[in-house]
Amino acid sequence: MRNTVSPAIEFDTVEPRDNWFQSWFPFLRWIPTSSVKLKQAEEKFIDFIKVPSEGFYVNIGKITGGDECKIWTRKFQKPGVKEDDTIPLVMIHGMGAGLAMFALNIDTLAQDRVVYAIDLPGFGRSSRPVFSSDPEEVEKQYIASIEEWRKT
Repeated sequence: MRNTVSPAIEFDTVEPRDNWFQSWFPFLRWIPTSSVKLKQAEEKFIDFIKVPSEGFYVNIGKITGGDECKIWTRKFQKPGVKEDDTIPLVMIHGMGAGLAMFALNIDTLAQDRVVYAIDLPGFGRSSRPVFSSDPEEVEKQYIASIEEWRKT
C-alpha cells in the first residue's frame, strides 16, 4: 500500500521531536508523554479497526518559518477499493483532539473509498511548530498547512 511517489512522504520518522531541554528535564513537561507513548496509544486503537491502514508523515515544509512541519497521516484502504474509483475522504479533527477521534467510524466510512485521517500540526503525532500569537495569522498558517498536505 506504500505510496512512494512523493519525496515529502516519510515512513521512518518520529514526531513530535523532543528538544534538548525536554530530553534532559522530562519532569518539567506540562504533560509527561513522548512520541513513543503516542505511537503506542495509536497502535492500541488501530487494533480495533478492521480496515487495513498505513501511517506516514507528510513533510509540508516550513509553514511557520521555523523547522519543517510534518503531518501524521493514516491511510485506511479496504482490499479491493481503488483510490482512483472514488473521491477519498479526508478526516480532520477539531482542536484538542487527534485522529483517534474517528476510530469508531472508520470501518463504515472506508467500505467503498480510501479514508485519510490526519493529525493537525501541534496535535497527536504531528510536528509541534511555533504558531503566531495572532489568531488571524494562525488561521492562515493552518489553512496553508492543510493545503500543502493536500498537494502532496
